[in-house]
Amino acid sequence: MKRLREIARDCLQQQGLTLIEHNYHSRFSEIDLIMLAQQVLCSIEVKFCEAKKYCKTVQSYISSTPAIVQKPMRFDALILQFVILRFQP
Repeated sequence: MKRLREIARDCLQQQGLTLIEHNYHSRFSEIDLIMLAQQVLCSIEVKFCEAKKYCKTVQSYISSTPAIVQKPMRFDALILQFVILRFQP
């Protein structure tokens, strides 16, 4: 999973986002990537996570970093899917 997060981070940085924090943990869950897109704070989930836990984790991050609350926010989920193809002669 670490490699998937690195791929996601690199891809998003190439799109112009700035990494703020990765693997933020709270008692509810974790946020894989917290990035800034211009002046918008982006919470990015790279793996499957229950929506309710994810929202509580985002709330925890916001309450633990009051300076961030001044910025507009958006919450993203980046889905990476790998397909294994098997060819039979």
